[in-house]
Amino acid sequence: MSYRSGRSFEYRARNVFREQGYQCDRKAGSSPYDIIAQKDGQTMFLGECKKTGKNDYIYIAKADIDKTIEHAQRQNALPILLYGFNRTPVFAAMPEDLEFTGKMYKVKKGDNVLLTDLLNEFKDGKHKNKQ
Repeated sequence: MSYRSGRSFEYRARNVFREQGYQCDRKAGSSPYDIIAQKDGQTMFLGECKKTGKNDYIYIAKADIDKTIEHAQRQNALPILLYGFNRTPVFAAMPEDLEFTGKMYKVKKGDNVLLTDLLNEFKDGKHKNKQ
């Protein structure tokens, strides 16, 4: 996946948060996470973004997820994986919902929750985490 394609996906994810009423920014490449989403001045989500255009699955390094979790805990926020496949909308998963293979986390096409649906669960109080 090219830098340009990855950056474009990060902007798409940012825009979904904004459409749902969050203040959201894409972080610079050296940041330990890709997306920061806030509401009412409180950081709600720190997101790691991954996209593939060729495969029906994405592997994510454990270190990438661990880094996002660690920084989210420091900010009293929720870590979230934002991902997509070729020409799909933005999907989302909480780290505890990811399949762990022993070295990497894995998500596959077909086992997906739209980011908009996940955010609506939080808005409606149906998700077990804060918001």
